[in-house]
Amino acid sequence: MPERVWITTQEAAQRLGVKPETVYAYVSRGILVSRRNPAGRGSLLDRDQVDRLAAGGRRGATGERRVHRFRSVASAVSRSSADALYYRDQEVTSWSEEHDLADSVDLVLGVTPGTVRGAAPPTLRPGPWRELGRVPLDRRPAGVVTRLAEQGWGLTSDPAEVGPATAGLVHLLVAALAAPGHPADDEDLASRVVRNLTRADPDPGVVAAVDALLIQLLDHGLTASTTAARAAASARAGLADCLLAGYAALAGRAHGTAPAAVHVELAREVHEPGSWRPDPQHPPGFGHFLYGAGDPRADAVLARWERVPAAAPVLEALDRARTRLPGDGSYEPNIDAAVAVSTVTLGLPPEAGPALFALARTAGLAAHTAEELAEDLLRWRGRAATRASGPQTW
Repeated sequence: MPERVWITTQEAAQRLGVKPETVYAYVSRGILVSRRNPAGRGSLLDRDQVDRLAAGGRRGATGERRVHRFRSVASAVSRSSADALYYRDQEVTSWSEEHDLADSVDLVLGVTPGTVRGAAPPTLRPGPWRELGRVPLDRRPAGVVTRLAEQGWGLTSDPAEVGPATAGLVHLLVAALAAPGHPADDEDLASRVVRNLTRADPDPGVVAAVDALLIQLLDHGLTASTTAARAAASARAGLADCLLAGYAALAGRAHGTAPAAVHVELAREVHEPGSWRPDPQHPPGFGHFLYGAGDPRADAVLARWERVPAAAPVLEALDRARTRLPGDGSYEPNIDAAVAVSTVTLGLPPEAGPALFALARTAGLAAHTAEELAEDLLRWRGRAATRASGPQTW
């Protein structure tokens, strides 16, 4: 018999689409069974029992369990408040002051600390490695995973294997930034990223800023890309295909490739002050629907770049563009602007921003994949409203 999986009252409420008080009522009426949380806070409930209640509490005529109604999804990977981002309940800005990218990938993946540092990258044969040099930089992470999948990597749909496999993949993704040349071998991941992209010895301040940037990009809840990865995992696709599903959504210009458009405007503003006049209705690089008073991820990254002299003219250009928007606090720079500041300062092409975004977000895609692989099959099924077909007029 499979071991029971226990979830918190809050997660049970999300899965049922009710308030926590309603869950307590279900427990008091004997509809749900709870047990004390060993961590000392609140109660735990049987996930299967909760899902049966969400499905309507009955079985169909064939005796098979129905696909339960899709309500909402609870995730332990990350969450946002009005002014902060958390990875597994660690506030990211504070965390990044004492931890680097490798530590942070461990945290997001939910693996034992030190897993990423000790992981060996999967092997890519010489031919595919040379081919990567012809793959556009922003498509490089997807190119790596595609070529690995062709070699048989990433077939697993065991949630316990996803984290360790991704830990090794991160090293290869960083190396692929240098393809088809020889990748850097610095011990620090962010140092390798900078050296592979710029072919220059990295300044410590620059490395710290890039490290902060990549940490902020690791995950951001149920975005389009993590949702796409989860949908693939719901159908029990293997890790490689789940990542590719996530990369496909990340390639949208309203998601992971948005920093490239900001890069173009910011680079022009650096050399032609006054050229960037963001549209207040849809200003790329400014504002975020989750953070009314400023994107905390951007704040953390831009604070690091303020310590780098080479970034001064780029930051000044960004500030000039911001002053051309309303000053009500809802038009502060967001993470797309922070990515663009990084790529413009480093003298990289616009597509470097999406490449960095995809590299970092791989950890989040994998973490959500692992969570979904432990859920029921095919639960990502929407309910479509019927539309009339045929001629609208006769």
